[in-house]
Amino acid sequence: MRGLDLYKVLGGLIIVLVLSAITVIPVESLIASAADDNGSVNETGAGSKGNVSVSDMRVVAAKRLIDRVRDRIENILSLAVEYNATIPENMTKLVDEAKTLLDNATRIVEEKPCEAIRLAIRAAHVFRPVAVYVLSSLPESVREELTKNALERLVETRIEAVKRFEEKLGFLEEKNITIPGIVYEKIDQAKELLNQAKGMLENNTYNASEIRRIIHQVDKLLAEATIILYKYFGRMWHIFSLMDGAYHRLIMGIVAVTRAVNHTVRLVEENNTATAYNITSRLIQVVDRITEYLNKTLLLLEQRNASENATGLVETLYNTLVEVKSHLEQAKESLEARNTLTALDELKQALDKLVTTLEENKDLIKGIHHHLDTLKHTSRILAEALEKNIRRMAMRKATELVVFIARIKAKLNWLEKLYENGNITAEEYVNALTHVKTILENILEHLEKTPHLPEKLVEALEELINWIDNQLQSIQEQTQ
Repeated sequence: MRGLDLYKVLGGLIIVLVLSAITVIPVESLIASAADDNGSVNETGAGSKGNVSVSDMRVVAAKRLIDRVRDRIENILSLAVEYNATIPENMTKLVDEAKTLLDNATRIVEEKPCEAIRLAIRAAHVFRPVAVYVLSSLPESVREELTKNALERLVETRIEAVKRFEEKLGFLEEKNITIPGIVYEKIDQAKELLNQAKGMLENNTYNASEIRRIIHQVDKLLAEATIILYKYFGRMWHIFSLMDGAYHRLIMGIVAVTRAVNHTVRLVEENNTATAYNITSRLIQVVDRITEYLNKTLLLLEQRNASENATGLVETLYNTLVEVKSHLEQAKESLEARNTLTALDELKQALDKLVTTLEENKDLIKGIHHHLDTLKHTSRILAEALEKNIRRMAMRKATELVVFIARIKAKLNWLEKLYENGNITAEEYVNALTHVKTILENILEHLEKTPHLPEKLVEALEELINWIDNQLQSIQEQTQ
């Protein structure tokens, strides 16, 4: 790289590794971290124990930082394997120490998020010599590409942050709220600096230290602008920030779901259920983190007496993701049992639920239209894969569908005994029956489109659906 010492580049890249994990934490969460781990911050900034407040957001921010540092450590170790860079024994101890620090951070994050953040940052610093060693062992072209990619991600992250900041300012302007001129000045300065950094990267005339200096200055400008808006608009700006964070994470979730489902469909077609299982497991973790964030956001909005429209929308999104997660967990169990038919159907139900909710609220969620179209396209792909899977089973592997129906029968008999013996409530029994019925109806719908319709299989499915209907009707009559 032009005029740049290798170890400064590598050292800078490790700093980028840490900074890129830390600087994604919302400004509000960083401001809140000034409070101690056991307190909370209310409207005036005073500590008040026992309230759901910004302190809860620190837990979310800490978890995100821990995950990002852990991911970056794993990425460096993967590079070592890919390029045959053997890590010396003394550095292996550093790897273990860094991982232990992250495990400790994970263990205390709920009670002491600020301490967890400190442990995560310490883990990144402990791991730094290992990363320098691995990266210095890579081919020069790979090192340069990694460094440039890391810097480009930092710049793009800040460009996106500025755009989102301007969108919130635009919303205030639409409400005829006067924004202090100094806020615009700071945003303009940040945009000018980011344009400079982007130009240097595009023209390969950049210096890593200069890019990092620009990033630091942009972060400072955004923080200053945020503090000014807090001073003038306090509660209103905080509500906007909470809603913006909720939308941003929702979109992250949609992107993750879309990519994971597309990949899973391909893996199922290749009969690689083990990898599909792993991808679904990771996707559940992503959805779980976003759901947790939405729940914390909802509690904070309620505490700040936000409008019913705002709290209602976040509650709807939260409930939707809870249901999506449930379908993903069912898909995961089915993949573990190598029951790809049910797995694909559960993924389809997860996507359909997400599409329905977003379609109903698309005019209220900024920036959602493009992602909604992508999600619909993925849903169509999944529907085709599901139909193809069912046809293949019906025409070439009818015995597998027979086995599947037999398993469903056994499950229904088991549920009936649980209900009769009082091990599950009527509500739990109804929910379970309704869930199975939905799966059977989806299979029947696709099966009926199959050439040379396997009538006996259709009859068996209809018989099970009718049995479920009778059970549901009987329970309804008993509870009236």
